[in-house]
Amino acid sequence: MARHRRHRDEREERQRKERVEDNAEQEMIDIAITTVIATTEQIADFHLKLDKYDEMTVEALMRNEKALQFIRTQMDALLVRAYVLEDGRRVFKTQDGKSVFDENGAEVGRDTIEPESIPDVAPRWEEFDTLRQQEQALIDQQNQLIEFQDKLDEARELSSEDGFTKGELEELEADLESGMPPLFANDHIGVGAVNLLSPISADSTLTQVPATAGGLPMGAPEGP
Repeated sequence: MARHRRHRDEREERQRKERVEDNAEQEMIDIAITTVIATTEQIADFHLKLDKYDEMTVEALMRNEKALQFIRTQMDALLVRAYVLEDGRRVFKTQDGKSVFDENGAEVGRDTIEPESIPDVAPRWEEFDTLRQQEQALIDQQNQLIEFQDKLDEARELSSEDGFTKGELEELEADLESGMPPLFANDHIGVGAVNLLSPISADSTLTQVPATAGGLPMGAPEGP
């Protein structure tokens, strides 16, 4: 019994040592990979990818700005026709005629104005609110693009430093891909969205549909 236990202990000890040696060998391999200096060709290829991403980002930002201008023009047109309270706020009656909201999305109580006081020919809240949601979606998208552009600049600066390793290069590339704006990763944003990487008809009109999470309506003018 004691001999059997001794053999088992010896076998387990050998297995433990083998695992330690295997782990140490793998750590050495990992260290070797991460400390290998990236070649000039690898850095150049990475910078070409950065150039492409940067080009896409600039184009998307230009189209985003055009789309924002278009949405805001539509909003201004509705605001001009909206009912104006004594305090200067512009308000909109809902389609069902039961509620009133101001241009900032705050509900206005009946102690301030009765919905019936707003002419039926005035623009309705649902129409204006759709544009507000579309505007916010474009602003969020713009912020994502600017953040990604900053990442590109940082990646170019870091990868240009002397002694930049292959492991650091791979980590940097993976970080860029994971932080890529949705419109690059998915080629569009939501159903019925404005694809800022594709041509958009300049004379098309807005489709009045609620903006989904990240979704934008068709109809923004084509970028320059």
